Amino acid sequence: MHYIYILRCADDSLYVGETSDVGARVLRHQAGEGSGFTRQRLPVTLVHAEQHADRRALA
Repeated sequence: MHYIYILRCADDSLYVGETSDVGARVLRHQAGEGSGFTRQRLPVTLVHAEQHADRRALA
């Protein structure tokens, strides 16, 4: 399975990403290892995750 997810950052901005493991990916964001965008806007909160059969289905 693959997921699209949305995070709300501390400054109220939103970040959209994709992953095969939402929980692990959110933890990486929280640790400052997720992306440059979220690293500067910690902490983040998961606000939505949408499951898809595979990565190709996200297009």
